[in-house]
Amino acid sequence: MEETYTQINQLKPNLFFPIVKGKVTAKSNLRSYNKGSNSGEYFNFELKDISGRINGITYITDHFAKLQEGKTYRLSKIIIRENNFSGKKQNEIYLHEKSIIEEQDDLKELSIEEKYVDLETALKQNNVTLDVTGIIGEIEEEQNLQTKTGTMKKRTAKIKDSKGNGIDIILWKEATNEIKQEDLGKTIFIKQVKLGTYMGNKQLTYMWNSKITKQEKDNIPANTETRKQTEHGKNEEEKAEKLDEVKTGAEKEEEPEGTATEDEKEEAKKEKTKAGKKKSKVVKNIGRKAGQKWHKKNQQFNRKKAKYLKNKNISSLKLV
Repeated sequence: MEETYTQINQLKPNLFFPIVKGKVTAKSNLRSYNKGSNSGEYFNFELKDISGRINGITYITDHFAKLQEGKTYRLSKIIIRENNFSGKKQNEIYLHEKSIIEEQDDLKELSIEEKYVDLETALKQNNVTLDVTGIIGEIEEEQNLQTKTGTMKKRTAKIKDSKGNGIDIILWKEATNEIKQEDLGKTIFIKQVKLGTYMGNKQLTYMWNSKITKQEKDNIPANTETRKQTEHGKNEEEKAEKLDEVKTGAEKEEEPEGTATEDEKEEAKKEKTKAGKKKSKVVKNIGRKAGQKWHKKNQQFNRKKAKYLKNKNISSLKLV
């Protein structure tokens, strides 16, 4: 009997030990934590199936070697809990010491097409994690910032599109090497980047599970400025060709067989004047007849009014 798995988009905190199968698409390094008397190490991972993706966390360091990025696993005896990740509540997988991790064949049904949104679509959102594409416009030099825990590297780059939209992406620590000066002008595809607002401006932040893929300038997709300019040039050429065709056709048109004589022109002018006078006369007649008709009706009304007042013995009222 075929085993039933819970799809990732159906995972909820109230499920009792669901079984899930998915591909590990990202895994962080081991990180240290120190909370009061508790200290140790943990790592995050991202699991994906045909329905979606979910983040996971474990404090069991033995699980680190069991989960490899790019491989498919069956996870059982797991706990689904709610986490306030970056100010937004999300479900996550929690692996404890009794959780079971089993490697599976990389099944085709787990292969999902990546869908990236453009900047215009991305900028309409806020406080979300998404996959976005654009063109690398500006790259700042790497900075070394002093923090409570030591020195931290930071780099800011500008991502733009052909419509004039632009947004900064912030890279921290080792991620500062993901974008370098030689990448200027390349098309970039950023997976699982956080879009938020800082000091009133929207910005992208490179996260532990973010991934960057770059495309050379010669292979820029159809929605970039280069393709737009090429299509504009083709349209201008087509317009010029059509204009030439119209001019050529006009030159090929035959001249009229003859022109009107002076007598014919004079006769046409008289006919036009005569037609104008006739039209004016018709209009005057219509106006005169309408006035006569109104005057006649007004007289009839006054006679009826006078007769009515006489019958009522109202002689003091003046007729109109």
